[in-house]
Amino acid sequence: MENQYNHLVNSDESVESVELNRRQLVFKLGRSWERLLKQNKPIPLLFSEMTGKLSQFLSIERATLSINLPNQDELHIVAWWDLAGLKEGLAMPVDPKNSLLVKSLNKQSVHLYQIGDVNLDNFIESKLLMNESSCSLAICPIKHEDIVRAVVSFASPALHSFEFLELGHFDSVFSSLGAAIAQNESIINQLSSSVA
Repeated sequence: MENQYNHLVNSDESVESVELNRRQLVFKLGRSWERLLKQNKPIPLLFSEMTGKLSQFLSIERATLSINLPNQDELHIVAWWDLAGLKEGLAMPVDPKNSLLVKSLNKQSVHLYQIGDVNLDNFIESKLLMNESSCSLAICPIKHEDIVRAVVSFASPALHSFEFLELGHFDSVFSSLGAAIAQNESIINQLSSSVA
């Protein structure tokens, strides 16, 4: 898929042809994601596999999954992904001061940043979200039934890597992840008890 995407970006094809190719790639990723969901895996593992699939298309070098604790209105990073794989078992609270993750949670919308556009005053969050080579950052709320269940972030070494996310091309994938989180009370209960 990486080659298909590079061809998409670097060719002189018509806008209609590029849009058709983009839709076909999104459709393939959606079908692949549906197969993953049927396997009933733990949420961090689903997140890791979703990110791996998306990275074939979007050149992702780092990603985080933060779960929203609705009764406490807090975000906790529960999984961290990079090219070496998944780091799970985390329950790191997100400091809300100057947090891009909390901003996305509160505004309930996708936020895209390019290198130089990001004001990362939250030092710990900046180290978790981006590598030194990162040029693009996307932060996406994961909703189910109009409730933000989680926030994911993706970093890429390429500029403008995540415009597809802002256009809503992956909303169905994110919505499915939100439903999986909502149905998996154990991850929320486990976090809630570790915070209390």
